Amino acid sequence: MAEPYYTDAATLRTELGVDQTVLPDVTANALIQDTEDMIDELLGMRPVDTSTGRKVVVTDVQAWQWTKLQRATVKLAAAYYRQPDLFEGPKWTSQRGPDFAVAGPNGPYVPKVVLLALNQSGLRRMTTRARNRGTRYDVFLNATRHDGT
Repeated sequence: MAEPYYTDAATLRTELGVDQTVLPDVTANALIQDTEDMIDELLGMRPVDTSTGRKVVVTDVQAWQWTKLQRATVKLAAAYYRQPDLFEGPKWTSQRGPDFAVAGPNGPYVPKVVLLALNQSGLRRMTTRARNRGTRYDVFLNATRHDGT
């Protein structure tokens, strides 16, 4: 199993106020890796670094951004530890069809403190723009004319 990248087991145990007998490294690392996957999902459209398998690399961001990312990861991992169904998706007080409507979100949800830390880090991308590598103008400039010139 790969080691966690955004935070470590000791930091998570400190956040939870437990020791290694309650939360051993193997369990903590598995929990952190699931949390890192969720953090990467929350970060939005970003390329994944092939060496780490994560969307953010410590050398590519400023120290304060890395601190915010670590804080968000630890807070989310602690919430996941306390509420194991956290990543199962939203639940609703009522659902109906045939066009499917829902009402009354009833948890679980990502804690606001996690989203705040990610937003404040400047790393979270909520929108993106898809483009072709070449624009129509480039194609026009590189095309040969019908008369062969």
